Amino acid sequence: MCYLEVKNKDNRLRKYSKFSIYLTFFLDNFGTFLIYPIFTPLLLDGSTNFFKSTSQVVHNTFVLGLLIAAFPLSQFFGAPFIGALSDSIGRKKVFTLTISGLTLGYILTASAILSNSIILLFLGRVSTGLFAGNQSICLASLVDMSSSEEERTKNFSKIAAVGGLASISSISIGGIFSDPSFNKYFGPAIPFIIIAGLFFINLILILLFFVDPIKKYNQLQINPLIGIRNIISTLKLKNLRYAYLIFFFYMMSWVTATQFFPTLLLTKFHINPKNLPIFFIFLGVIWGLSNFLFSKFLCGIHPSTTLKFTLSILACNLLLMFFISNTPSYVPATIFYICVAVAALCWSNSLSLVSLQAESNIQGKALGINQSFSALGGIFGPIIGGLVASIDPSAVYSFSSLLVFASLIILLIFQKGTPLKNNS
Repeated sequence: MCYLEVKNKDNRLRKYSKFSIYLTFFLDNFGTFLIYPIFTPLLLDGSTNFFKSTSQVVHNTFVLGLLIAAFPLSQFFGAPFIGALSDSIGRKKVFTLTISGLTLGYILTASAILSNSIILLFLGRVSTGLFAGNQSICLASLVDMSSSEEERTKNFSKIAAVGGLASISSISIGGIFSDPSFNKYFGPAIPFIIIAGLFFINLILILLFFVDPIKKYNQLQINPLIGIRNIISTLKLKNLRYAYLIFFFYMMSWVTATQFFPTLLLTKFHINPKNLPIFFIFLGVIWGLSNFLFSKFLCGIHPSTTLKFTLSILACNLLLMFFISNTPSYVPATIFYICVAVAALCWSNSLSLVSLQAESNIQGKALGINQSFSALGGIFGPIIGGLVASIDPSAVYSFSSLLVFASLIILLIFQKGTPLKNNS
């Protein structure tokens, strides 16, 4: 009886810890998607005061790309350090640090919008990017709690579904609370005040309920250039090198395709900016459902096999986006939603592939480095995409398609020449 009580208590603590992880990941993605219905109209709408009235659309679109890239640039330097720090001092302490930093970062973003300061807006993006490395801690914590490859893949699929749910909630709240037509007190700054408050509540829940899953810590080496050093060192490791490069090109493509989707709809298909949240709500629903519905069928298949299939479909549909014109807005939206469904599976299976190639005692570091590669994709993709979109928004999707084909080619080389690990 005593044994059963202890076992039940451990199970309850495990559930509370998992809930804390999912909530943290939910809010991370909530904040990430919050910019989609807000930043594009905020910077491209001539009625705002961020730019002079004489500014051209080309200039504003390029600045939008730089603003989008500021977040992953900061994440590139912050994520690997945060991941390694969590392996050294524990997940809970680092969660406390990152969530506190994100709360302050979103307060800074709201202040920037209220004061029409583009400099403060960049600072807000940089500060939230630095502390966004807790996504890798969420993933590493799930790996710590997974007893098998199948459970790991299921956990990654569940957390991807949580990300989809977060995007739906974020875009709905962002679209409503940023629009003064719903209420005179609403505006673009209000959603960022809301997310700051939610992160503060999240911090309290982490302190109360999260139980650190690791007991043995690694020695910490502090280096501000750890992101660059880790990338150089991991490129020498054959298994991880291919896994990271696959994820890099995939993320570079998908971040670019997603973040310039509003630009395509606004400039080429001339939709009402107030309808943007509707498009993104469907995006979140499809992302979440894709992982939720297909995870049970795919959990017994090696991630590399699933990726070969999903990357092929994604590349073809992104290329199709480039060729459509003079059609109702639901046509590009439908094609893009197909891209969303397969991109969601690409994301969870790419993470599983990286995790499988890393040793169990460096999961935090390995996934932190992976987030650096993701950040690099988020840096270069939007900057190049901003230049391409200023010429032709549709051309962004031919660029994105080429990147996915590059990821697919690397995967095929990886499968041919590297023995794949099948367990943790």
